[in-house]
Amino acid sequence: MRRLSLCLSLALVFAAARAWAGPVWLDEPVPPSATQAASRPVTGVGGLRPQAPPDIFGPGKVTTYSNMWMKVTNIGTVGNGPFTATSSDPSGQWPGASGVEYLFFAYVYVGAVDPTQTDPTLKRRVSNAFEWRPASLDERDRIYQTYDGNPGGVRLVDDDGDHKVDEDPLDGYDNDGDGKVDEDYAAISQQEFTCIERDDTKEAIDAPGPEKHVPRGLEVRQNVYAFSVPGDNDFVGIEWQVTNVSGHDLDSVYVGIRIDQDCGPVMRDRYFADDLPEPRVPQGPDPTMAGNPDDPDNPNYPYIRTRNKAGNLHINDIEFQNGLCSDDTVYVNGFSVVDDDGDQGATAGARCACSSVTPSIPPGSGRRGAWAGTATRTTSPAFRIRRAAFR
Repeated sequence: MRRLSLCLSLALVFAAARAWAGPVWLDEPVPPSATQAASRPVTGVGGLRPQAPPDIFGPGKVTTYSNMWMKVTNIGTVGNGPFTATSSDPSGQWPGASGVEYLFFAYVYVGAVDPTQTDPTLKRRVSNAFEWRPASLDERDRIYQTYDGNPGGVRLVDDDGDHKVDEDPLDGYDNDGDGKVDEDYAAISQQEFTCIERDDTKEAIDAPGPEKHVPRGLEVRQNVYAFSVPGDNDFVGIEWQVTNVSGHDLDSVYVGIRIDQDCGPVMRDRYFADDLPEPRVPQGPDPTMAGNPDDPDNPNYPYIRTRNKAGNLHINDIEFQNGLCSDDTVYVNGFSVVDDDGDQGATAGARCACSSVTPSIPPGSGRRGAWAGTATRTTSPAFRIRRAAFR
């Protein structure tokens, strides 16, 4: 079984205040510094409680610890755009609860060829959007909430004394077979949401769509990171770990993120109709254009480090540090959307979506990673992984 890890960061700029919103479970960890006035804990029978399968109703999980308030679900979607009939949560507002949106939705797409299918019309299919569902209807297959430093979730530490580190991801299951649940995982941010989604549950297969859903036998572990540290609090990081759980090989796997980045105040009618792509944010480095290293307007200017003996720029070269750790250039593809006129100062930000991809193979599998290609922009607002063996 091979695992493909896809990391997507949705980035904005500027500032807002920290808060804590939405209902929480009785046993759910909340940072000691958090203000609980806006939180409504689960009480008991007849009391308010989050919806586990799926979490798209009423007040739900929102990244309120960063300046970007983004709705998190466990149904293959981030953003509240498709669920405005059942929830009034922000979709992707910045700064904070400003009423200015920069996101309608982002959907996860994974396509693959199933060599075990004998019907040629079922061999090549894509699992997308609402075709991802919680692993079961059990309440433990819900969205979990944690924070950096939470007992049992200290990163790179053997929390349970079994000489293993971060071996039990936060998901309500005993992943390491020691009889304990979620006792040694790695929490990263000041506010973090985790959940598991699959494309082969009954609910996923019965999801309405233009054609019958044919699952590939995939599991997605979704981790959403919101930071409150100044300088790191104007973005939300999303990590999707895609795992083949079908029991057989899958070929020609493509992973994509479809993003609808609507920008503008929600009180303005059709605020999304005048948005424009902004290719200059983020910018550089551009390996095809060296330019003047002393020109601040050069897109490569912040990234230029070295020259060779001939004086040519080498932004792609590894820079060796006299025996210390060497520096290398890693490219992250991205694109941005802005409002055409800023809505009289109300929509001052640029919505940036950046993607990086890391394939990995479990140790001891005895297989090499057949990985070729990089993330590339497409005409639709999505990222595509060109080709990867997925076993």
